[in-house]
Amino acid sequence: MSRISKSQAGLAGWLFADLSLVLAIVMIGSSITASDIEVRPEDPSTTTVGTSLGNSLDVNPIKITVLISNPRNPGEVQSQLESVLNAQQKLGKSTRFGVVIIHGGTGGPLNSSTKNAAQSRAGDVAESLRTWSRLTTRRWISGNQAIESDDIREFQVTLLEDLTTTDE
Repeated sequence: MSRISKSQAGLAGWLFADLSLVLAIVMIGSSITASDIEVRPEDPSTTTVGTSLGNSLDVNPIKITVLISNPRNPGEVQSQLESVLNAQQKLGKSTRFGVVIIHGGTGGPLNSSTKNAAQSRAGDVAESLRTWSRLTTRRWISGNQAIESDDIREFQVTLLEDLTTTDE
């Protein structure tokens, strides 16, 4: 009799595992789309939802290359970044960033000495950005990166917009 109950317990375990997998697949496959939401214009409490709803958030980083002569000068660093960002004409005046990653240019082939010097300059740029008005209070800045370049004044900056702020 104990043999039958062990067998039934084993089957129950497999059934539970199979059911869990099926439910996980169903949950992953389901998503909310704009057509699933009924919007009634006469209802003042209705919130208009954008066209991309679902289980993920589409965040495209902004990658720019900027020449900075003095990475320890916050005024120069910030004005050079603003100049390049304004030239792109994709951002509003109040666009703010929560993540900034800086790669310092090596000024030649990438080796241990040029990498260390580039990382040091990238760290100086990161420090110069601490007071930049486009950064949110909850921010993360990394300046410990290097990238092979022909000019030591060249920096590659990757910016991620803080989506908790709104563009006015």
